[in-house]
Amino acid sequence: MGIDIEQTEVERDFEGVAAGFFSPAEYEQWSTADTADRTALWYRIWTRREAYVKATGHGLRDIGDDHPGRGSAWIDIALEPAPGHVGCVVLLNHP
Repeated sequence: MGIDIEQTEVERDFEGVAAGFFSPAEYEQWSTADTADRTALWYRIWTRREAYVKATGHGLRDIGDDHPGRGSAWIDIALEPAPGHVGCVVLLNHP
């Protein structure tokens, strides 16, 4: 299991982080999203990746498209634990 929670009111380099750490498919999804949806989508992708690396011990650059939401054995659950915070829990999906 892995979990990540981020404060959304912090100034971030969305483009730089997305270009450096998102998989090509994630970056394409994020960069072509409507402007109004991009910030929420960035946090959704980022917290999912962070939670996954915490669950598996991989590094952020070690994972590609095979992580939660990409057809893997892992499932992810988006969280909104408090105003101004978003997160994700990642769990191994046992049959």
